[in-house]
Amino acid sequence: MQRLLTTLLTMTLLTLPATAQKDVPSAEQTLLQLLNQHRTEANLTPLTTDPTLQQAARAHALRMSQEKGDGQHQYPGEPDLPTRVAQAGGHYTMVSENIAAGSFRVPDLDRAWMKSEGHRANILNPHATVIGIAVIDNNGTLYAVEDFAQTLPTLSREDVEAKVRQLLSDHGIKPAEIPGIAEDARAACVSHGNSAPNATAVIQWQDPDFTKIPDNLLQQLPHNREYTSAVGACPVKPDSTTYRVAILLY
Repeated sequence: MQRLLTTLLTMTLLTLPATAQKDVPSAEQTLLQLLNQHRTEANLTPLTTDPTLQQAARAHALRMSQEKGDGQHQYPGEPDLPTRVAQAGGHYTMVSENIAAGSFRVPDLDRAWMKSEGHRANILNPHATVIGIAVIDNNGTLYAVEDFAQTLPTLSREDVEAKVRQLLSDHGIKPAEIPGIAEDARAACVSHGNSAPNATAVIQWQDPDFTKIPDNLLQQLPHNREYTSAVGACPVKPDSTTYRVAILLY
């Protein structure tokens, strides 16, 4: 059984010394303009604002403003970044995050992020396509969050299963014609392969992108005889945009 997790997560924090302040709505817009200026200078496509990421960024900025001490990417009881954006309704192949807390001017924050290797890598990530930016003012302290992502079409469970069946057929493994096999495959997905007693083999595949079968999963597929297959998909977590797939071979 092989499980592949391709979600990319990069998170970086910056705490700045106290300087001047900036009004919040213009701060978000200025950060976006400066960020896209850097991307254009690097021959990268500018990022567009994504409402889902905006919602996730604002929720985390609000949480930062309510906590004591340095800003964190995840507080006790708070979901991690991929889960937060999934719960907001997003479907992405990668997510990353920049955060900062302090009394600062936005151009100074931008310069500081660009001088920091991790923050700069997020800003100039060639795979990023969308962004959500939130800046919250709490008694003169600004809490800034940038959530980056690469978008994918939102797929239903049935869409994922159909894509994987087609990929398997392209590699010579046709769908099994056995009554009730689809329900068996979905049950095997939920149980991590522990409820498929009649299958010759069970392969599990977890990925936000089902456009091709990864090489290491291809190596697990049989080549010495003809097999048929059943495919069942299930979300990795409730409200998740990432699916796990169970491939039952017969």
